[in-house]
Amino acid sequence: MQNRPGIKKDTLKLTNPVATVIASLIGAGALILVTVFTVLKSQPINNNVILQLPSVIPSLTPKPTVVGTPVDFGEYEISARGQVGFTVIAGNITLVIDEVNAYRKTNHGFPPREGYIFVVVKIRIVNGSHHYMDSLQTVIADDLGNRYAPKIMAVDFGLPELPALLYGDSGAGAIVYEIPEVALRNNLRFLLEPIIWAGDIDPTVKIEILLPSPLPINQ
Repeated sequence: MQNRPGIKKDTLKLTNPVATVIASLIGAGALILVTVFTVLKSQPINNNVILQLPSVIPSLTPKPTVVGTPVDFGEYEISARGQVGFTVIAGNITLVIDEVNAYRKTNHGFPPREGYIFVVVKIRIVNGSHHYMDSLQTVIADDLGNRYAPKIMAVDFGLPELPALLYGDSGAGAIVYEIPEVALRNNLRFLLEPIIWAGDIDPTVKIEILLPSPLPINQ
């Protein structure tokens, strides 16, 4: 046999054995693929696999969030409860109470009725529902069942009133209540219960915020 130009004779001797090995490997690989495909084809397909999203990574200063769940009437009533400083969400309404304080007099020195005290709630609301809401849809309640309505007098404490909020509105302000001072001994709760109008397409919403006990009193 004549040597090809540029190729050593020893290299030609290795050509046939190498080709044989390569062919053997290709054949074995094809056999493995056919076997795997046959096994997979014989297995039933599981369509019930549930993929879970990873947990939310908290921020450097995480704020607690409470999401309301349907109660009593399924999807027609949504209730959520939280504490001061929590972000509470129920029925596309997001509410945060930043601060609550009790006062014996206004900034101008006017006291409440005898035996009463002012309670000032600083609040932020995002209204993503179709409910109309303002401070008149809120009360402070105690654990004896007493409910105290708001008074339109935030300006007397140098604060803006919570504005009326329609669908898509957001606002921040203060709500003032006048409650008996003895009620501070009870557990107080802030309640938001937006009015339901005829034709409302959103569920009834109730948000309850547990107030600090006892409330700090400013002289």
